[in-house]
Amino acid sequence: MVQGQAQRNGKLISAISSFTQKSPHMQKSILTFALLLAALAGYAQIEGMAPGRDGVQTYYRVYGNGAPILLINGGPGLNSQGFEGLAAALAKKYQVILYDQRGTGRTQLRSPGPETVTMDLMVADIEALRRQLGLQEWVVMGHSFGGILASYYTARHPGMAKGLIASASGGPDLGMLDGFDLRGSLTQQQRDSLDYWSARIEGGDESPEADLGRRRALAAAYLYKDEEHLEQVAARLGQGERDINRWVWEDLRRIGYDVKPELSRFLKPALILQGEADLIGKGPAEAAAGALPNAELVYLPACGHYGWLEQPEAYFSAIDRLMQRVAAFDEKEINKTLHTYVAAIYEADSTLAYSVADSTLQKSGHYYSPGDGNWSYTDMTFEGLLRTAANYNRKGWLPEGAPDEVEIFDIDNRVASAKVKAIWGFDYVLLSQNAWGQWRMDKVLWQSHNAEEAQRVRAGLVPRSSGN
Repeated sequence: MVQGQAQRNGKLISAISSFTQKSPHMQKSILTFALLLAALAGYAQIEGMAPGRDGVQTYYRVYGNGAPILLINGGPGLNSQGFEGLAAALAKKYQVILYDQRGTGRTQLRSPGPETVTMDLMVADIEALRRQLGLQEWVVMGHSFGGILASYYTARHPGMAKGLIASASGGPDLGMLDGFDLRGSLTQQQRDSLDYWSARIEGGDESPEADLGRRRALAAAYLYKDEEHLEQVAARLGQGERDINRWVWEDLRRIGYDVKPELSRFLKPALILQGEADLIGKGPAEAAAGALPNAELVYLPACGHYGWLEQPEAYFSAIDRLMQRVAAFDEKEINKTLHTYVAAIYEADSTLAYSVADSTLQKSGHYYSPGDGNWSYTDMTFEGLLRTAANYNRKGWLPEGAPDEVEIFDIDNRVASAKVKAIWGFDYVLLSQNAWGQWRMDKVLWQSHNAEEAQRVRAGLVPRSSGN
């Protein structure tokens, strides 16, 4: 976790307290200042520059503490300033990393152009930022175009994304371009206003009044109701870099942007948030939901493009659910893997073994022979596991209630250790997680029951033929 500014504020407050003991006449003023710092601690930020591979310096801010979320703003060609409010709201519970995409805000390019503004370079910037912050993994959240970039990053670096949040996202492919209908989202009066201001600008009117009038007319298309947030969205629309926007869309077309095949392998939790009245339509959300196997799709009623503005309670509740699923994901998947391993043997189904291990499996242990009463040490290859799975219970001798217990010892940095209790004895298992989120068995050290233990285990089980 990135060290928060709040920690430094705490040290400063302690120093202030010590100082006031020596200077009582300043206590009231200093105490007021200290309380102000304490109030701001949860929202305070640190900032910095992350050096990229082509010399670009990516400007970033970090808000709050907790599980890290990378927040990618919309655009393309917009800086992150308009997302500071969202970052601060999320920072009440999580650590939020917000940054300016290349060519925007304080992330400047020496030679802006189509060669220096590409999706692959933007992904490289994100990786440089992650390394700069010393984070192994983070939840990746993108809004609008940021959802496109978040999806592309996740497809290229799935092992670094603990989860994916697509907020009013452009989707996993270019299908959004078919359904985008800005004018259709406006009333006739709003379309007339847009046409009026656009005609003035096209006629040579460069006044701030004409620019603001057109932005206000456009902003209405992004909102379900335009009274409360119109000025905020209109101001945001004036922060764009048109060249950056054009170069990014050209690159998306050049690479044939479509990450559905990659996202179909991403097993980690995902969330798709979409306003029911969003001008981009429901197509991108449905395409993402169809691609991501572990996604929750949430439609926000009476909501346009900005869920946190128009439906904040439902918006942030959905994110909280996603973060809870992220926290529980590894333990849930490890249990699933190990119970599947036991089921492969109990159910005489060797095909299940392929889903939990492969030819690199190393299994060895101590086996007790009831015939001669001796222990022996033996190795078992993956092929041996397949044979065991196919034959161990081929005749259906296992009684009901045969042990199938899992105890997880540790999960850290995509490696885990656990213990499995089954009818044959105990297995101590080392597992690793691949980039897409699947946990698989790498090494197994097992020990069978001796005759007395085996008899005691089986004595407590119910024969399958009893019908109980």
